[in-house]
Formats: sequence, structure tokens, C-alpha cells
Amino acid sequence: MRIVTLTRDMRPWRGGQDAVIPEALAAKLVASGEAKNSRPFPPPDVAPAIPVGTTEVMRPKRYFTRKRG
Repeated sequence: MRIVTLTRDMRPWRGGQDAVIPEALAAKLVASGEAKNSRPFPPPDVAPAIPVGTTEVMRPKRYFTRKRG
């Protein structure tokens, strides 16, 4: 995925807005001049230190409830 700034209106984005699109489409739009300022998604300053899905998920402990009756 890449973030590009569009130079013209393309639904659902307006000209000048940033759009997150697949890399192949981003390369095509930049080459044709319909987009500029291609950069990676997520940006390096907000990317997680550990890639998502590589660590074990912590499950909550079971809750003990009183039996009814």
C-alpha cells in the first residue's frame, strides 16, 4: 500500500487529498501525472515497532460467576 497526493478529482477523493491505494495503482497514477508525492503506508513515524500479527495474542482470564439457583 502507498499514500499518494492526487492532482485531480478521482472518486471518492478530491484533488489535493491523500489516498491510500495499492502499489501497482500508485505507480500507474504517478507515471501518468494524476498523482504525486508517493510514500509508504503506514508512515515510518507511526508504524508499529513489532509487525502486527507476529506476537502471541493475550487472552483475558476467565471470569468466575456465581451459579444461579
